[in-house]
Amino acid sequence: LDSGTGIRLMPQIPPRDAILHTSWIGGRPRLPAEVEWPRIDGREGDFVAQIACADLPPMLWDGLGPRTGWLAFFTNPDSGEATALHLATDGPPRDAPRPVGPAYFRPLGLDSAALLALAIPALPEWPVDVATGSNGPEAADEAEAILAADYDIGDPAFHPFDWPTMLAMAQILEDRILSLPIDGAAPDDANDELAEAIADAAGANRDAAQRTAEIVAIIRESAAADSGFSPSDATAVMAALHAIRWTKVSARPDPESGIDEVETLALPLTRRRPDGDLWVEAWRHLLFDHARHAWTADPARLSAPARAFFEPLWQAMAADALASAGHVPAHYAPGFDEERDAVLLELPPSGLTGLAPRGGGPLVFAIRKADLAAGDFSRVRALSSD
Repeated sequence: LDSGTGIRLMPQIPPRDAILHTSWIGGRPRLPAEVEWPRIDGREGDFVAQIACADLPPMLWDGLGPRTGWLAFFTNPDSGEATALHLATDGPPRDAPRPVGPAYFRPLGLDSAALLALAIPALPEWPVDVATGSNGPEAADEAEAILAADYDIGDPAFHPFDWPTMLAMAQILEDRILSLPIDGAAPDDANDELAEAIADAAGANRDAAQRTAEIVAIIRESAAADSGFSPSDATAVMAALHAIRWTKVSARPDPESGIDEVETLALPLTRRRPDGDLWVEAWRHLLFDHARHAWTADPARLSAPARAFFEPLWQAMAADALASAGHVPAHYAPGFDEERDAVLLELPPSGLTGLAPRGGGPLVFAIRKADLAAGDFSRVRALSSD
């Protein structure tokens, strides 16, 4: 991108001012009292972004479009069709009339109905700065390295930080751990060593499941008592979970003798397992979802260890998936005509925002240049590609 053809929208991490930012992605729009929440094909739209026109460079969109007020972007929650409003003035933050719809809502790693039910059904509000110039180096490898590093959720960085996150963790424990089979039945062709190891593991895991069920019950009873949440509550729960060992037995035939070599792996329930995730990865994805909402509302809601983990991760993710405007779409966008159309906003799929079209490509808000020149935003189109 260059200053004459496009801009980038740089998330502020950490935000300089959680209240007095002028442009942002996700969260709540700031609509004047007289402006109704927009409807698209009869449905109240999902709010996507609001951009301060005064921050846009003069030659963006070949000098077309407003340079005062705000552009607010909305999509149909089901079909993904789009509209935009040009607001002469803003207003107080306005809550959405309903949870965000499925058209573009893709929280990172929450790929099952059970986990999605525990997610916050909204897009977190990321303040952004309007910047010109070339794109910086991609940071996907950095983000992937942070996520791939070995970890134990006994680490304070991954502790629940309020009762909703504690209860969500209890639900994942119930769904993932308390439903695991622990009957101890060995295969018919198992040798004595394997059969004994399986039986011993089953006994250990029955005890582990009982202790886990007791922790789940304590969490729910404590939350129902409506007592104030304290980080010490999370510390106690995570210490108790760390003291529980879950055992898995595997066997593979020796290539020379053909006799099964038995391996038993007993790890703390809080440990990421090399032999397959039980629940830890699901919890960390859900924590990621809740933490970004809490942090964008008030960074102080997260502990110092949590911020030390999440802020570098979010910075890397932000650098790798910058929103942009005023250029030719980065990927093929069906229906886009370079001669007649302008890109009002392009949003790449991002775990940071939780926005992604079903096909996995960027979401492009396009407008005819003639409509942009006339200030008519009623025919904005949402384009996406695989």
